[in-house]
Amino acid sequence: MDKHFINDPETLVVEALKSLTSLNKTLSVHEEGKFVYYHDYNKKNVSVISGGGAGHEPTHSSFVGKGMLTAAISGSIFASPSSKQINAGIKQVQSEAGTLVICKNYTGDVLHFAMAVEKERAAGRKAELIAVGDDVSVGRAKSGKVGRRGLSGTVLVHKLAGAAASRGVPLETLVKLARTANDNMVSIGASLAHVHVPGQSPRSEDESMAHNEMELGMGIHNEPGCRRMSPIPCIDDLVSEMLKQLLDQSDKDRAYVKIDGKDEVVLLMNNLGGLSLLEFSAISSKVQEALAKQYSIHPVRVYAGIFTTSLNGLGFGITLFRTTDRVNIGGQEFSFLDLLDQPVEAPGWPFCQPASLESKNKIGNISIEEAHSDIQSPVKIDKEAVRKIILTAMQNLIDAEPQITRFDTIAGDGDCGTTLKRGAEGVAKFVKSDKFCDDPIRLVRDIADVIEDNMDGTSGALYAIFFHGFAKGVKDHLQEKKDVSTKMWSRALKAAMDTLFKYTPARPGDRTMCDALVPFVENFVETDNVKTAAKTAREGADNTANLQAKLGRAVYVGGDVKVPDAGALGVAAIVEGFAK
Repeated sequence: MDKHFINDPETLVVEALKSLTSLNKTLSVHEEGKFVYYHDYNKKNVSVISGGGAGHEPTHSSFVGKGMLTAAISGSIFASPSSKQINAGIKQVQSEAGTLVICKNYTGDVLHFAMAVEKERAAGRKAELIAVGDDVSVGRAKSGKVGRRGLSGTVLVHKLAGAAASRGVPLETLVKLARTANDNMVSIGASLAHVHVPGQSPRSEDESMAHNEMELGMGIHNEPGCRRMSPIPCIDDLVSEMLKQLLDQSDKDRAYVKIDGKDEVVLLMNNLGGLSLLEFSAISSKVQEALAKQYSIHPVRVYAGIFTTSLNGLGFGITLFRTTDRVNIGGQEFSFLDLLDQPVEAPGWPFCQPASLESKNKIGNISIEEAHSDIQSPVKIDKEAVRKIILTAMQNLIDAEPQITRFDTIAGDGDCGTTLKRGAEGVAKFVKSDKFCDDPIRLVRDIADVIEDNMDGTSGALYAIFFHGFAKGVKDHLQEKKDVSTKMWSRALKAAMDTLFKYTPARPGDRTMCDALVPFVENFVETDNVKTAAKTAREGADNTANLQAKLGRAVYVGGDVKVPDAGALGVAAIVEGFAK
């Protein structure tokens, strides 16, 4: 349906968040940052943060409350929130014990939440990221290095992490608990139609599904699944096919978790938002019957309802969670079932809602800027010398933009050069301003923020994460040695590269920016000579012309296209500018 009462997406998101505070008086909404937070939280326990694009309600905002999430940050519809929003949310509910950040495994979400986590770590605070991937529909071959998509199993991770955090479980243990849970979950969805996003033009006939078609494995943003089915199968056949993808161990492409009739299993049935309660309830019953008859699986808990929607999607999802084993982490034993059964006070979680949710106290909203003003170095740099070096490097990248764009037009979507140029122009403008400072940690982090504000897409997120990791590397070195030297910069660059590798599967040989970045960093660390390191970056970039792309849009271009990777050329241009 493409008719809506509210067609302004931003108004829609903020008003929806505001409505939650009337359902639970212990919640507050931060309108500028577009997040909901629980303001009666225990500052001695780990704060559990989540979020992502709007349009998946009640995920994530309605799962904020005592015993579950401490805060949830919302982006626009189907779009990740910015790392500045996320950092403000983290700062609003800052904890002495650190912060666990949970997102769904989508590139935009992972990169922006990763940026926020690295900002926290650069500031000397404990923070960890978990990207939940539970989808089985696209399989290992198609998902490749990206991994499984995040679906409604994310909500179960919210519940487990929130319950454990409320018991005072430390951050390191929470991370292991959440990862163990994710490793025991499988999900799949099915939908009869694509959804319409408020404020966008209706889909053309070519983009829509025919009346007699359905998508098996459709994602929660209208993404394709494993196949289009026509005619639509009867519900019994459809459920059998979905359970087969979840449970068939002979399907090596999708056999992520081994579950059989001897296991303790939790079933979560998810309404994508548009099915009537009557039809959804009947489907839920069919799934339970098929599990018992075909696999001898009798779930010990069944959660059925609206958990992770695709706006008003005409579909449903099945999540199976193997809870058989008690998890022993660091000498502590955890029962997944006990954690799921623990009462919560979050509007979106079924059951366990107390009669009175009156607040004990009210705290004021933190400003977005206040969340980014907590860095100070023990030493200073030669500001004018560094200013000149950075401006030279940025001009070198700007001059290289036409060539980068030309090659990217051949092998990609043609926007890499202009994206890098916007970032370079933004950094140059900042460096020329009076905001440019002689504090090396603050300087690197400020540049990361400038990149984030001026470069969109995956490139912007990757560069911003790299520079936040760079800032932490500088900080760690200065705390230890308190001197500014090439050794400090090379050591910090190695830390930045290691940080980047936590959030992207790209490695040398994949035909990406890493083919220039990794040789540069490794050579600089080894030789302490930026000029020889820049030569290795250029050699790595030029060599990408002989490589087959394994990540990004270039993977869809034929192997006969022999041009260098645009991202690698951008890295080479930057470091050659520094070498000048």
